[in-house]
Parts: sequence; C-alpha cells; structure tokens
Amino acid sequence: MLAGMLCDLLVIAVLTLVGAVTIRPDGTVPLVGGVCLALAFATLLRLVWQFYFYLRTDLYYVAVTVLGCVDLQAAAQRIMANRLRRLARRPLADESVLHPRDRAVGRWYSWLIAAGYTFSIVTLLIALVPIGRKVLGTVFGRFTDGGHPWPQVADSVLFLGLNLAELTLILFVSVRSRRTSVRPREGSG
Repeated sequence: MLAGMLCDLLVIAVLTLVGAVTIRPDGTVPLVGGVCLALAFATLLRLVWQFYFYLRTDLYYVAVTVLGCVDLQAAAQRIMANRLRRLARRPLADESVLHPRDRAVGRWYSWLIAAGYTFSIVTLLIALVPIGRKVLGTVFGRFTDGGHPWPQVADSVLFLGLNLAELTLILFVSVRSRRTSVRPREGSG
C-alpha cells in the first residue's frame, strides 16, 4: 500500500537532484532543470495528497487495515451526519447496521474528516491558487503583451486548449452521468 508513496519520494529526489545539477554558475536554471524542478513540485503535491486519508487514499487503507475496520469512511460519515441531525432535531440514521469496529473508530475519525477538508482548503489556497495565478498571468500576458516569440504564444494556446478540453470532458461526462441517473429505467412505470 505504501509502494506508490516510496516511488513518489524517489522520483522527487531524482528530479530535484537533476534540477540542482543543471543550475548554472550565475544561478539561472536551464529548461531541463526547470522542467525537472516543476515535475518534482507536482510530485510533491501528489505525495501530500496521500495524507488526505479522509479521501480513501493509500494511507486511508493503511489506517483501515491497521485499525481492523471494514468501511470506516461510510461509518464516519453516518456518525457525523447523525451529529448534525441531532443539532437540527431531525430523525437519526440507524448506526446499528455499522460494523462494531467501524462504529467505535468512526466516532473520532469523523472529526478527522472535518479537519481533513479544512486542510484541503488551506493547501489549495497556499499552493495551487498562487501557482494558478502565476501560470494564467504568464499565459494571458503572452496574448496581451506584444513581442513574445511565436513558440511561447503557441505554448500558451496549447496549454489553454488542453486545459479547456479537460474541463469540457469533465463537464460532458458529468452531464451525461446525471442524465442517465435520472432517466427512468425501461419497463418501469
């Protein structure tokens, strides 16, 4: 379960070393070094993502295995939902259907889920938002500022095209999935 994380650590180490070796005496980083350092940072973010154990990552499955649970995520979500239902004075979901070990661990793990989502938001704000702002500023700056060589403009067009294609595909699949899930089944009526 932890082999992927070990592989990520090795990749980060190799890419960082390659990036460090390529630094010129004046401190500038050539293209190869810059790409290696960028890939190392992206891999580091993927490694940090593994600690989002509340999202069923490899570390979640390690914890479930070590703690002897069956479906800790579902149990914790039901327990947290019941806490919210108690506050709203709504009927509670039946917790007796939960595996006893899941129910015991889920009482404290449900709080970790809430803390985990908070951690995700903070990571997003600290790491991804500034990077996205810088990247989009560079990309759109190549369109609005004159004097950029055509390969840089072509790079920006390709970057935007690939990202828009990905977002369009996600939207298409989501809409199609939603339509098929609400469509009545044949023969029902």
